Amino acid sequence: MIVKLNGSSHPGYQRKKNEDFYVIEDNPYPLMMVADGVSGERKGEVASELASQAIIAHLYNYLKTDFSRNKVNFLLKEIFDKVNLLVYKAGKGSPDFQGMCTTLTLSLIYNKKLFVAHVGDSQAFIIRKSRIITLTKPHTLAHFMKIKTEDHPFSHVLTQVIGQKKPLLVEARSVVLNNEDIIVLCTDGLGKYVSTREIKKIAISSDVHDLPEMLIGAALAKGGHDNITVAVGFVEELEANE
Repeated sequence: MIVKLNGSSHPGYQRKKNEDFYVIEDNPYPLMMVADGVSGERKGEVASELASQAIIAHLYNYLKTDFSRNKVNFLLKEIFDKVNLLVYKAGKGSPDFQGMCTTLTLSLIYNKKLFVAHVGDSQAFIIRKSRIITLTKPHTLAHFMKIKTEDHPFSHVLTQVIGQKKPLLVEARSVVLNNEDIIVLCTDGLGKYVSTREIKKIAISSDVHDLPEMLIGAALAKGGHDNITVAVGFVEELEANE
């Protein structure tokens, strides 16, 4: 299996700090994550990095033991639950960190499939030839109430985050991959300014090494007020025996 990965992050033009965090790993399996700390002055950047690093630690522990194709979605949900509790307890343990939380969107390629686990309003897509397939839905009050206006105040109210006290409802799914599929994970700093149609157009015309910066540049050209993070993967070859 040959999968090329790349990623980039930008604080945006109006943020004092970058609370996004991303991870790219290709050993033993291609893995990408984007996380968007949503707690503002309450250490959102700590939440996004802590959650991402904890996900990696738990996942790699599973990969060494009882990892199997039929259990991937279940294991990812279990890991997200553990990390949610970890971030919540870390927030409770210090007044400076109280209330910190983060979105988190993960993709893992295993056995010709893309497994996606997701909490929050970051996004995951597959660009396949002339199509763009949205793999996640926003966990926002606006989406829950079926409000379609993107600039509605409820569009910014999250219903699920890593670090919450209530039980976590993790969205998990898998998709069979094809050669030349392009996988895009991004925080909402991209989606606020760049439509899915534009993401597809830029992805089709860009090399994987340039794509994160090209997408971030498109968001910055339209305002780029928020932190913007993009992780991408290009499936160059899926071996027949995988």
